[in-house]
Parts: sequence; structure tokens; C-alpha cells
Amino acid sequence: MPMRSSGFAPDEHQDPEAGAVTEPKRVGVVHEHDLLRRGIAGCLDEDPALVVAFAVADEPPDEPIDVAVVSSRALAATSFDVPVVLFRDTTAHGPVVQREMVYATLSLPQLTAEQLVASVRAAAVRLRVSEQDAQRAAGRLDERRLEVLRLLAAGETTKSISAKLAYSERTIKTVIRDLETELSARSRAHAVAEAMRQGLIT
Repeated sequence: MPMRSSGFAPDEHQDPEAGAVTEPKRVGVVHEHDLLRRGIAGCLDEDPALVVAFAVADEPPDEPIDVAVVSSRALAATSFDVPVVLFRDTTAHGPVVQREMVYATLSLPQLTAEQLVASVRAAAVRLRVSEQDAQRAAGRLDERRLEVLRLLAAGETTKSISAKLAYSERTIKTVIRDLETELSARSRAHAVAEAMRQGLIT
């Protein structure tokens, strides 16, 4: 059964820079191992930018979500039209299906709660994250987010960026907040400085 992409969720997350309220990302967890499934859901529930819509062993309900955290078995059995964070089963054989929807691949035992949350937050806004750099997806920012960074560096405001890129101000604020998270930045200015330091923008 294909998973549906989320629409708008209730406003709960405060944008620390702009003062605007944005909705948390809805997460679906599908993993056959009870302990792992509960642990994943528990870690994600502690982050105010995320809300766990469901956590099931198999056959996910038809609920809208923004990102799915799944096992190899779940990925093989279910069609996802949202970004996927894959918990890789090192004993599984054969190719990973739906590879284009996998935005991050994680494996135990080195994984930390912080890496899990960072990977899910990045995938929810369609940023791909390597396992070796799960807390910093900036090296693989898509063109839209790079353009937002360039415009911020040029001194543009949220309103002017919204007009230039033809996105709502709400969307631009969400992109900026997620950029701050992925760049481990304290503010918009810090995000721009960090992006320049990493050579993402000039």
C-alpha cells in the first residue's frame, strides 16, 4: 500500500529567528523489531520539529506523513512516495528497492539519537544525508536551498526571497530554519557564514 504525503499539520514549532510558527514534520515508523521501533519513535517524539504519526511492525496505515523511517523488509514490502530513512539490515541480500526515495541510510551500533533525529529532519525537507555525516547534510543541499543561502548572503529578506523564488514566506522560513539545523547554525547569519566556510556558496 503506498504511503501518502502529508498536507498541513497543526502549527506547533516556533521559528527562533523569524518568530513564525511552522508545523512539525509527520513521521511514520515501520519496523518489525519491537524494541527498535519503540526506540526510534521515542527519540523522534522528543524533537519538537517532529511528530510520530504512527509506529507499526508492518502494513502502515493510510495516514499522511512527510517522511518514513523503515526497515529493509518494510521498504521491500511497501511503496513510499515520501522520503525514506532506511535502517539497513546488514543480513539482507539483494538490491534495495525504491532507491530514489532513500534519503538516508542508518545502521547500528554506532548510530546515536542525535544522528537519527538529524537524518529524519533532513530527509523530511528532501536533503540527502550520508551515514558518515548524518548530522550535517549541507554538502548535498539541493539547488533551491543553495539559492536561498545565496539570497540570504546577498542581504535579502524572507519576503524578498519569497517573491524571487515564487514560494510562500512560510515555506522560505521553514527552509531557512532547516538550513540552520543542517548547518548547526545559531542564526541566519551564522548559517550563511558556515555555508561559505564549507564552500557551498561564495
